[in-house]
Amino acid sequence: MVHVKQEVWYEREVTGNESYSERHDIFEGVLRVKSGGSLTLVNVTFNVADNGNIIVEPGGLMNITDKDGDPSTGDGCLINSSKADFIFRVEAEAAFHAANSRFEWSHDFSLQVLSDEAHIANSSFSSGRIELYLEGDGCTVLGNVFGCDYCSLASKGDNKRIVGSTIANGVILVDGGSGNVVEENTVTNNEPRGHGLIFFFSQNTMARGNNVSSCYYGLMAISSSVTVEKCVFSDCKYGLLAAYSRVDAQSCSFTNNT
Repeated sequence: MVHVKQEVWYEREVTGNESYSERHDIFEGVLRVKSGGSLTLVNVTFNVADNGNIIVEPGGLMNITDKDGDPSTGDGCLINSSKADFIFRVEAEAAFHAANSRFEWSHDFSLQVLSDEAHIANSSFSSGRIELYLEGDGCTVLGNVFGCDYCSLASKGDNKRIVGSTIANGVILVDGGSGNVVEENTVTNNEPRGHGLIFFFSQNTMARGNNVSSCYYGLMAISSSVTVEKCVFSDCKYGLLAAYSRVDAQSCSFTNNT
């Protein structure tokens, strides 16, 4: 029988290198990863109490991951909160890496990443309205699963890669920025509430190989320039809407859109 450590965390500031593994902890108060501090969690469950928040400050690093690099083994971290106004924010000039883990809570914003240095892969998100908010430039989001009922992923800034994610009942929103790539994602079941892919005031955006079904608009571009390649839009109310936009659609499939 494996003994899992358990501890109640109170107000804490991480200023050096700290690493924890195989724990099931309760967190109360504000956890701050300060400039020069590094916090690594491996196979850790964090149940955040009503007064808990997590802030990675400029110059800090937070790494949330699993034991073996294999998402199928289920040994990643779980960050969980039922607090309505829970804050999990990565500030500009901080660094954040998450892999093979789960983020579950019921408030409006799941994870706010304002930093350029962020990589989020093979993780799952389940929250209220906006599960992942990205504002820094050059972030990568690879192979994640989103399951909210509003906006799964909202992006501002430039040169992000949003690739290979699965989204049910939500939308990928790219709001502004230039040079963003949205590729090989699957978006389903967002009709009649919303759309699959939305681009607002977004320039030089690439949407390639996405599969969008059962949404109101499969893709909506407003005041944007978007190249759409090899995408499939099916069973939507409308496949594609371009308003005040330049949309170059190449080798796309539109089926059963009413």
